[in-house]
Amino acid sequence: MQRIGIIANLEKENCREHLASLTDWLATRGVEVRLLPEAALAIEKPDLSAEPDALREATVIVVLGGDGTILRALRLLDVDAPPLLGVNLGGLGFLTEIPSDAAQGALERVLAGDFEVESRMMLEARLMDEGGSVLARYEGLNDAVLDSPFGRKMVKLTVSIAGEPPDRYSADGIVIATPTGSTAYALAAGGPLLRPGLEALVVVPLCAHRLSLRPLVVAPNEEVTAHVGNGGARLFMDGVAVNRLSAGQGILVARSPRRAAFVRPTKRAFHTVLRQKLGWGGAPDPDGER
Repeated sequence: MQRIGIIANLEKENCREHLASLTDWLATRGVEVRLLPEAALAIEKPDLSAEPDALREATVIVVLGGDGTILRALRLLDVDAPPLLGVNLGGLGFLTEIPSDAAQGALERVLAGDFEVESRMMLEARLMDEGGSVLARYEGLNDAVLDSPFGRKMVKLTVSIAGEPPDRYSADGIVIATPTGSTAYALAAGGPLLRPGLEALVVVPLCAHRLSLRPLVVAPNEEVTAHVGNGGARLFMDGVAVNRLSAGQGILVARSPRRAAFVRPTKRAFHTVLRQKLGWGGAPDPDGER
């Protein structure tokens, strides 16, 4: 018997209806369905309740929500996460690319084994004390961000890439992103778009008080370190605040050994996604001309 796990953002409009419909549909096909306890309770199916450890045993995890729900699922499942199939109940949805009305059709292909798994790099941020000892480790799919803990106040950072002589940043902060994260906060901050299959990091200053500081693409085997000057900073991983840094502390960001896996029942060109989600290149002319 195939097993499908579902992680749902119950705050999304009509999520409960989509969740109930999908679990009923999967049951008619003899699929074992597992939900997190709050989701099982929300649709009054406590027998489907399972803890995250049990969801890791699923063939595929269906994520109902938006890209934030994908990021939550990766944090929740931690290591050894099954491939994720994102069903979009939100807005932009770069990662949750399956429309809600196409979910059953996509799952038909998954149950028939007619799909590909796309692997994407993740990053690891190590929080270090003044002497360089590692205090904590965090992983993310999109980005690591340092910014001011005091609102509109500059952060003083000393940033070094691949062990080279450091640069000094006076800025609102810094974003260090994967190719997946290049379409998120890094893009809004003026960073470049990277194709998702690339292995690279992009370093994007946030409102740097120096015209010569610009986004930089970094090789995947190179490490980025950022040490905090006086005033301290906050560390965010994929948009979630995870720690505060005091003066002298820093982070080391590098490619993580962990990968994120996504189910792709259909192939879509990256430029098609950019056009649909961001209006890349302008809307196509109905007569085929630009």
